[in-house]
Amino acid sequence: MWFLKAKPYYLFSLYPVLFAAGSAKIASWLENRKSIWIYGFGTALFLVMAPIIPEMTPVLPIRQYISYIGAEPVNGRYELTGDYADMFGWEEQVALVDSVYRSLSDEDRANCVIWAENYG
Repeated sequence: MWFLKAKPYYLFSLYPVLFAAGSAKIASWLENRKSIWIYGFGTALFLVMAPIIPEMTPVLPIRQYISYIGAEPVNGRYELTGDYADMFGWEEQVALVDSVYRSLSDEDRANCVIWAENYG
């Protein structure tokens, strides 16, 4: 999915099953081991995954994320992932819709419908 740039929500329903199966298998491997193995395995797993966590989940503030991925502005703007891009422009969009709504006559306001199709 990562190499093909697929949308993560295509397989969201499989994630709980895969996490449970993986956790059960890891637990069976570590069942009779000393606790040092458990902490070692957890640390190794985290170290392998840590570099890609900011690319998969918006955990960094935007300035740190831009620095982390080494993004360069194109025409004064940065190209961001959908998760980060959806965080910007809300105030401006609401102000624009509000200004159009307030410019309507009372009769038109009574019949006005504001349709928001997508959360992003």
